[in-house]
Amino acid sequence: MYVCGPTVYDAAHLGHARTYVQFDAIRRILREVYGWQVAFFMNITDVDDKILERARTSGTPWRDLAQKHESTFFRDMRRLGVQPPTLAPRATESIEPMIAHIEDLVAQDLAYVGTNTGSVYFSTADFDKSVEQHPQFRYGALDPSRAAPTGVDSAAASAAAVAAVESDPDAGPFGSSDLASGVSGEKRSAKDFALWKCIPDAPADESWDSPWGPGRPGWHAECAVMIKHTAGTIRQDGRLDIHGGGIDLRFPHHENERAQSQTCCGPDPWTSHFLHTGHLHIAGRKMSKSLKNFITIGELLDGPVEALPPGFQPLTARQMRLLFLNVRYNAPMELTAEAVQSTLKLDARLEDTFARVRLAAEAQDALAPSRSWAQHDTQLLAEADRFQHAFRAALRSDFDTASGLRLAHEFAASIHAYLSGETAPQPNVAQQALQELRSALSILGIGASDNYALPGYGASGSSRGQDVASGPSSEELTNALVDFRSAIREAAQGKDFPALFAACDQLRDVVLPSLGVRLVDHEKASTWSPCAPVSPSSTEPSSQPSPSPPRDEPEAPVAPQELFRGSPDYSDFDADGVPTHGANGEELSKNARKKLLKRMKIHTDKYERWLARQKS
Repeated sequence: MYVCGPTVYDAAHLGHARTYVQFDAIRRILREVYGWQVAFFMNITDVDDKILERARTSGTPWRDLAQKHESTFFRDMRRLGVQPPTLAPRATESIEPMIAHIEDLVAQDLAYVGTNTGSVYFSTADFDKSVEQHPQFRYGALDPSRAAPTGVDSAAASAAAVAAVESDPDAGPFGSSDLASGVSGEKRSAKDFALWKCIPDAPADESWDSPWGPGRPGWHAECAVMIKHTAGTIRQDGRLDIHGGGIDLRFPHHENERAQSQTCCGPDPWTSHFLHTGHLHIAGRKMSKSLKNFITIGELLDGPVEALPPGFQPLTARQMRLLFLNVRYNAPMELTAEAVQSTLKLDARLEDTFARVRLAAEAQDALAPSRSWAQHDTQLLAEADRFQHAFRAALRSDFDTASGLRLAHEFAASIHAYLSGETAPQPNVAQQALQELRSALSILGIGASDNYALPGYGASGSSRGQDVASGPSSEELTNALVDFRSAIREAAQGKDFPALFAACDQLRDVVLPSLGVRLVDHEKASTWSPCAPVSPSSTEPSSQPSPSPPRDEPEAPVAPQELFRGSPDYSDFDADGVPTHGANGEELSKNARKKLLKRMKIHTDKYERWLARQKS
C-alpha cells in the first residue's frame, strides 16, 4: 500500500490531516478486520520548485527548510495517532535510481529529449502504442473525462487539465508542480510530461548532474521511482495492491505515475486499486491560502481561537479523528462549525459512557452475591454482538467509517439506557458491552484504553500543551475549592438556595472544565471524566450529552416547569415543561417520555413540600 506523501515546504494542514487519518484507518481495517499484513509506504518530496522558491523568499537554505517541515509533519501525524509508514524515502535520496529509470524509458522509446532545453519528456503517444494489446491501460484510463472528454480535442483538453493542476500553487492537498515542463515547442504532445528538467544556470546545490545536463527530476518521475523501490522490497516487479492520495492527485499525477510504471507489468495492472480521498471545503470553498480558509493541523489542535473560522474551537487529537472519520473517505467533506459541534457531542457521549460504566463498576460491592441475569442484561449483550457484526460489515463496505461511528454512537446510547433503567444494572454486563465498543473504536485508532484515549495520549486523547492525563495542578485545585467553599458558605448563611445551586452549576459548567474535568449529573450520582481544558470565557454551548436531571437533594427550589428547559438535549416542551422533542427535532419515544414524567413527578413532590415549609 502506497500513499503519496507531502511536499515539505510549509506546515501540514487539514487536507493532509484528513487524507492521512483516513488512510491510517484503512490500514488498520485491512489488518484488524481482514487480517492482512500491510506494508505501508509513503514518499517525502523534499526538493521541488515550491521548496526552492520558499527558501529564497525566507532566506533559509532549502535543505533546512525541507527538514524542518518534514519533522513538523511527522510530529503532527504522531499527535493524530497516525501510525508511522513502513518506509518513507526522500526524493533527494533517490536521484541516482531516478536517472537510471529515465534512461531506461528513453531506451524503450517511451521518453525523448526536448529540442530546446535538453529536458527529458515521457511520450504518452508511444506509451499508448506499447499497450495496444491491453487498451484498458491507455493513457488517461484513471480519469478519461479529463484526459480526453467526448467531443473535445483530447490534446487541448489534457493540456488544460495539466496546466490547471501544475500551475495552481494550492494544487491538491500535497502541493507540487513541474513548473518548467511547459516550454514552448519542447514537447511533442501537450499530454507529455517532464521526467528530467535541465536547468543549466541553477545553483550547484539545487541541481544534479545527468546524461542530459544538470537539473532535477520531475515530480511524476520522483514518485514513480520511489514507489518502484519501496514496493520492490515486497514484489520484484514493484506492483501495488493499493495506491492512495487526495482526489486532486488522480489526474495528472497518478495517471503519469501509472503510465511510467505500467510498461514493466505486462497484462497485469501496476496497481490493483486506486483510492482517493474527497475534497475538503471550508465555508463552501476549497481550502486555499489565498482564500484565507487555510487551517494547519497545529492551529486546530492548539489554537488560538482567533486563527480559526467563526464557530470553530480547538480540538483534541481524538476529536480530529472523529471529525474526519465521520465522513466516508471518498466523499467531499464540508468542514463547518456545525460539524465541529456535532463531533464534540459524539466525543462527549462516548466519553461519558466510559465514565458511567467505570462508576458502576467502582460502586459494586465486591462481597455482594451476584444475581442471575435478567432480560435487560441478556438484551444488552445480544445487542453488543449485533453491534460488532454490523460495525465490521460497515468497514468491509468500502471502508465506511461514517456508518461505523454512527453504529458506535447508537450502541453507546444503548449502554446509557441500560445503566439508567429502572432495574439495577449488572456492572460486569455493562463492562462486557463496553469492551465491544472499545474494541470497535480501537480498529479506527480511537479508544484503545480503559480511559477512552488515543494510544499513547492522555485520558481524553489530548495532544495539546497540558496533558489531560496529568490533570490540573494542586494550586489550581486548591484555588477552585477555596472559591467554591466561600460561595457555598455565603449562600448558606443567607439561606439563598438559588445562589447555592448556582455555585454548584458554576463549578460544574465553568470551573472544572477549565481545569480539564467534565462533570455530568445523573439522577442519583454524578460522574466525572478528563477532558481538554476549556477557557472559562468560552461562549460555546455545553457539550454534556445528558440533561441535568432533578437533583436528589431534599430541598428543590427550582420550579417544575423550568426543570428541563435549560437542557441542550431538548428542543420542545409541553405545557407542563416536560420535553416532547430531542435536540435533533425528533419526537421522543413513549418510553423516554415516561421516564421524564416520572422525574417530573418526583421533583414536583419535592417542590410542593418545599413550598409548604416556606409558608409555615
